[in-house]
Amino acid sequence: MIFCRNTVIRIEEQINWLKRDASYVFWMFAEVGAALAIPRLVLFPLAAYFIGKEQFGVFMTAMSLALILGTQPGNGLAIGLLKHLSDYPQQQTAQFCGTALRLCHWAMSATVFLGLFIVIAAGIFKLAPSEILLCLAPLIISLYPENQFMLILTESRVHRRFRGRAIWSLLRGVGVLICGFVGALADGAIGLAWGFLVGNVIAYAILQFHYRDWSKSSYNSEMARILKTIWFQMTVAGVMTMSGPYLIRVILSAIHSYNDTADLVAATSVMFLFSVPITCLGGLLLSMISKYNSIEQFSFRGKFLFLLVTLFSITVMPVAFKLFGPFTVRIMFPKFGEDSVGLFGILFWAIPAQILISFSQPIVIKFASVRVVPVINLVSMVATLLPAIFLIPAYATRGASWAIVAGQIITGLLWTSVAVLVFVLKGNSGARGTVAVEEIL
Repeated sequence: MIFCRNTVIRIEEQINWLKRDASYVFWMFAEVGAALAIPRLVLFPLAAYFIGKEQFGVFMTAMSLALILGTQPGNGLAIGLLKHLSDYPQQQTAQFCGTALRLCHWAMSATVFLGLFIVIAAGIFKLAPSEILLCLAPLIISLYPENQFMLILTESRVHRRFRGRAIWSLLRGVGVLICGFVGALADGAIGLAWGFLVGNVIAYAILQFHYRDWSKSSYNSEMARILKTIWFQMTVAGVMTMSGPYLIRVILSAIHSYNDTADLVAATSVMFLFSVPITCLGGLLLSMISKYNSIEQFSFRGKFLFLLVTLFSITVMPVAFKLFGPFTVRIMFPKFGEDSVGLFGILFWAIPAQILISFSQPIVIKFASVRVVPVINLVSMVATLLPAIFLIPAYATRGASWAIVAGQIITGLLWTSVAVLVFVLKGNSGARGTVAVEEIL
């Protein structure tokens, strides 16, 4: 009877674990869908349909310039929170998060001011087309609320409040969708950029009001010192790894046309759609392991399941992209999606590399030295831009696609190699106990 009762309890625990993990996965998918998929897969295709291919290319060129920096300052601080928030007692959480927000405020205020100064100077001296500059100005301003919004929600990742994150992200996604669409109808690419800004400002203002106690907390110089040891390196690393694909769009627009940029964006948007499940699982993995301090807390069963999921994803997702990608791009971009279909045979090879990045990056970020990340991202940027410089002038969108693939493959191999070293070196350093896979994944 005791054996039977223990068995029943164990089964109930397994069921509860499955329910919990299913809930985490669902809300993580909902968050990514709200934060990224609504703008990329709903707003942008709608805007492209109504403002036309060339105007869409203008907007995406300006967006690419803004996203070279993007949310990397906030992301650098977010990594600091994920690595160190578990080191502080609950009563110091608000102060730690408030200190991070203060640092982000100073950095983004200076960044926006400098960015607008450059835009104005470029306009005065006619260094860039006026349409690009008029789109770029609001997108630079929008970086402030975007960084702060993302950073405020980081604390929820550590405490696994994925439902709340998804709801806040939905608020932002819907706001950007409505405001951006209205702006696009009113004034094409420029109106779309201003609508994008208004949607982000509204969402940030509401979220900031909800977490207003953090802003009132005192600035702690010791906490700031800890964050700064990670912040600058991770920000630079993020800019290096994210700038490659965006610079490719800028180079394509400068050498060829905005129409070519629109074709590339259409193809890569579908590639993003098929990588969303993997991105969600990678983000979930980083959130789940953020409360642990050592790789030894992975059980052997956890490592085996991690490897199994990685291999399964590498097998299935590229095939799905190959089979359904062309159909999807024709649906999302009916006016010019057909022009992008020829790029799918090239971008197909980037999917396995993206999977390796998504699954290995959280392990490296959490457990490896922070100095490793800028090195990986520097190599990634070089591996993306060098092919772009040589291939885009002669081969336009096809050259840009091969540059993206080259950068993704080299980046994937680097992240995976370091993750394997983390498992081998730190996993064999003498673990005294393990955590069951259900507690990690």
